[in-house]
Amino acid sequence: YKRQVISKLDHPNIVKVLDVCNVSGEHFFAMEFIVGRTLLQVLLDGRPSVEESVRIIRDVADALAYAHAQGVYHRDVKPANIMIEDETGRVVITDFGVAVCYEQTMRLTRTGFAVGTPTYMAPETAAGAGIRDYDPRSDVYSLGSVLFELLVGRPPFVADSPIDVLVRKINDPPPSPRSLNPEVPQSLDRIVLTALARECDARHESMAAFRDALDAFLTDLKRRREAAVCLRTIANWLAFSASAAAIACGLYAVTRALFFP
Repeated sequence: YKRQVISKLDHPNIVKVLDVCNVSGEHFFAMEFIVGRTLLQVLLDGRPSVEESVRIIRDVADALAYAHAQGVYHRDVKPANIMIEDETGRVVITDFGVAVCYEQTMRLTRTGFAVGTPTYMAPETAAGAGIRDYDPRSDVYSLGSVLFELLVGRPPFVADSPIDVLVRKINDPPPSPRSLNPEVPQSLDRIVLTALARECDARHESMAAFRDALDAFLTDLKRRREAAVCLRTIANWLAFSASAAAIACGLYAVTRALFFP
C-alpha cells in the first residue's frame, strides 16, 4: 500500500519519492534531495512576515489538496516536514511516511492509535480515534497549527508535557492569533480559528477550501496595498500642486510689488 500511496503524488510542492526500498528488513524512501531549510529552522531565526507566512501555508495547502484529491492523507503536518528550497524559494512538503490512502482506512479501523506529532495533531486524532476517523479536515487542523505558529511564534497549545498539550486541545478552544500578535488582520484571524476548530464540522470543509480562503486573503491584501499606493500618489500630487500654487502666488505678489508699486 505504501508504494501505491506515494506513487500517486506528482505535485511541485510535494517532495518526489523515487522509490521505496527494503534492505535487511528495514524500509526507507529514496527521495528528491532538497537544498534548503525546514520551517522549523526558519522559525529559529524569527517569524516570517504575515504575508510570507500565508504564502507558505497556501502552497502547502495546495499540495495537500492535491494529495487529498488522490485519496492520500498526510497525518503528520508540522514545521519540520515543510521545506523552503534555497535557490528557488519553492515550498515543499515532505515525509509522507505515515500517510494513508482512503482505501487503507477500512483495513485499519481496529487499530485505535494516535498518529502524528502531539503539538500539531487534530483533537480527534489526539483522542486516539481509529484511523477511519482521519479525514482531510484533520490535515487542515495540523496545517492551521503551523500557520498559527508562523504568525505568533509558538503553537496554539503549549504545556509542560505532550499529554498536557493533547488534553488542552481536546478540552480548550484555541487562542486567537490576533490576541498574541496584533499585526494579524481580523480576516486572517478568522481563517486560522476556523482551521483550528475542535469539531471537524466547524472547520473548512476541505483542504481546497482552506487554500481558497488563504488565496482570497492574499488577493484582498494585494488590493488594499494597491489602493494605499494610489492614495499616497494622489496625496503627493495634491501636495505638490498646492506647493506650486503657493509659489506662483508668491511670485505674483513680488512682481506686483516691484513693478506696480
